[in-house]
This record gives sequence, C-alpha cells and structure tokens, in this order.
Amino acid sequence: MSKKNKTDDLQNESFENLMGRIETVVQSLEKGELPLEDSLKAYESGIQLINVAQQKLGQMETRIEKLKSDGTTTALNNEEMAAVHSED
Repeated sequence: MSKKNKTDDLQNESFENLMGRIETVVQSLEKGELPLEDSLKAYESGIQLINVAQQKLGQMETRIEKLKSDGTTTALNNEEMAAVHSED
C-alpha cells in the first residue's frame, strides 16, 4: 500500500482511534525490544499517525471557532479550550 493510500485510510479513523494507535506505537518503542528495522518502521508509522491526528485536531478547532456562540471566529483562549475539553 502506498503512503498516499495509507494516509487516506487514516483520514477515515476517529481522532480517538488515532491517539490509541499512537500510544501503542510509543509503548512498543519505549520497551526497546523491537529490532532496529522494526523500530524504524514503528517510528515512521507513529509520525504518520501524529500528522493525521494533528490535521484532524486543526479541523476540529476550526469548527469550534466557527460555532462560538458570540458569532466571532477568533481563536479560543486557554480557558475556553479547557471548557471544551472538560465537556468530553
């Protein structure tokens, strides 16, 4: 599968699934039990997952900005972002 197809497939995953997969990659790398080549592949996979998750997060932040009750589209401040995350 090409990198483009893999990235397209990742776009269909939820943010939460991506974060879970990133955590799995981190844990496997932290154990230090993978052969060097497998570690490199896991690292590359992790970077792809992070890039897609960051993209999704940016899209969500844009949606939140547009949905602010006061009708403005300015970026949310830290307090507002904390409130959004606490509603999860």
